[in-house]
Amino acid sequence: MKKMLMTMLCLLMALGMGAKNDDVQLKVIVKGYEGGYVMLAHGHDYDTLRADKKGRFDLRRHMERPAQLMLVVDQLRSGVVVYLENGMKGTLTLSFKPEPYEGQTMYVGSYEYKGTKKDCMDFYQDYSVWERNGWPFEKIAQYDFPSYRQELGKEAEALRSRLNRIDNEGFKQSFLRQVNAREEENLMRYAWAKHTVDPDFEKYIGAFERNSMEHRDMAFTYQRWWQSTHRPEQGFTNGSWYMEGLKRNFTSQQMINALASDFVGSYIQRAPKDLSETWEAYCKTCIDKGQIAKLQAKYDKFNPGKDAPDFETTGYEDGKTYTLKDFRGKALMIDCWATWCGPCMAEMPYYAKVVEHFKNDNRIEFIAISFDSDKKRLDKELKENAHPWRQFWCKDAFKSQLAKGYGFSGIPRFIFIDKNGKLIAGDAPKPSSENIIEYIESKLALSDK
Repeated sequence: MKKMLMTMLCLLMALGMGAKNDDVQLKVIVKGYEGGYVMLAHGHDYDTLRADKKGRFDLRRHMERPAQLMLVVDQLRSGVVVYLENGMKGTLTLSFKPEPYEGQTMYVGSYEYKGTKKDCMDFYQDYSVWERNGWPFEKIAQYDFPSYRQELGKEAEALRSRLNRIDNEGFKQSFLRQVNAREEENLMRYAWAKHTVDPDFEKYIGAFERNSMEHRDMAFTYQRWWQSTHRPEQGFTNGSWYMEGLKRNFTSQQMINALASDFVGSYIQRAPKDLSETWEAYCKTCIDKGQIAKLQAKYDKFNPGKDAPDFETTGYEDGKTYTLKDFRGKALMIDCWATWCGPCMAEMPYYAKVVEHFKNDNRIEFIAISFDSDKKRLDKELKENAHPWRQFWCKDAFKSQLAKGYGFSGIPRFIFIDKNGKLIAGDAPKPSSENIIEYIESKLALSDK
């Protein structure tokens, strides 16, 4: 009996050790980092890790499937994306190079990996640089389409050649698909580099079976390209012209329904001048009654001039609960942000410039609502960096009344409300947008009437 128990115990230990040994097990070193938080982000899932005073920490994780995750270094507000799959064991060294950007210092991350599956990790770093750093539009515009296609093809072929030398078949096939897809997406950038009709590009983009739902992304790109190269005819607004283009360019009513609904869904929250005309054209273009009914509710809710959805938020300084009525009497611009959100932090200097411009204008107030779940991170940010606007905290983040009421699951998000609590835009232009001052001025002028 004792022998049997010992045998079972050894077997269980072996099975347990086997499962643990299969985890990702990395020793991570952040060069020049004197300790603090490091966030591991995958979609909307986050784990917070702690680096010691030498920038070292252990990363141990069981991966349900191979994935690309971001390691974000708190104090630098920068990170690197790494490829992880079970069985990876080794040392990962992160480096961050300071680079000037619009009067600020940005940190660009890279890494060096030593360990198992090194060929996969090294390839992913080079692929991610290629994926992230597409040709600038100014460079693309210097080429005719056949030449651009040839040069881009050389880059993609070099990556495919490297992949063919990797033994990990699952990794190889996954990234072959990604390289091929990215090559097509980058070819489509030609549509935005030149706003004139190029016969070779027109032939290329027209060759796809754009009426197949399998090519929905391509169909979307085709329609955007068509819209950019064909000015609205007389009697059409921007939105109604988009609907007209769908009817001219597609024969599949299913595709027309899908693209029309996608367009209107985002158009509603931006609240452009031609929203009512666009909605009317949409109802004549889409024949999916269920989708129309769904968007009708959104249109009724976010139509400019409607009561803005109410919400609760907590004052950072006083801890009090505030609702929308507490801000009545002035127009209100809300910046929904978080310390872990790179794009949010990039908008901060622009937001500060907008606030400075309107600092003596008593018609409008600017606030920010943090979506940080870890208040210590928020405390640290606000202690180290002055924010010249009132700060609030929404600890429930994307589960909050605010996020659900305004229908968003990503940030930054800017919400604009008039002095009477009526909605101006549920997805207002970002502070970095061109003509943002003129946009705000025009809405304030309308509100004054």
